Amino acid sequence: KELRGDSEILKHVEGKGSTAAGTHRPIAVSEILEILEPQPGMVYVDCTLGYGGHAAEVLKLITPGGRLIGVDADSAELKRTTERLLALGFPTESVTCCYSNYAAVPTVALEHAPGGADILLADLGVSSMQLD
Repeated sequence: KELRGDSEILKHVEGKGSTAAGTHRPIAVSEILEILEPQPGMVYVDCTLGYGGHAAEVLKLITPGGRLIGVDADSAELKRTTERLLALGFPTESVTCCYSNYAAVPTVALEHAPGGADILLADLGVSSMQLD
């Protein structure tokens, strides 16, 4: 039922403090934004893109003119997250998603942002979406 997007079921699940199946709530968003201080035009590297929760929040603040370079080792989720970010209205030139492990971030960043990055985030926690 959760996966079908039934709004009443989703409200019920979230009301219990749980996360609905197939969704993700990024942690510490306000704290991360306060520390990273994203500004329009910045280049942001997300080393563990996942569902794209942090990326969406940072993109709101770095566009126009900013760019996301997202890296993830889950090819299926990477495709869905790319589509999700573009569906939110972020311009295609602002979203670059790369299939790779975060260990390759220096190579990926050099290829896609040879001038360097302003922000780098690696959320190294466990994603229940990967385990469920």
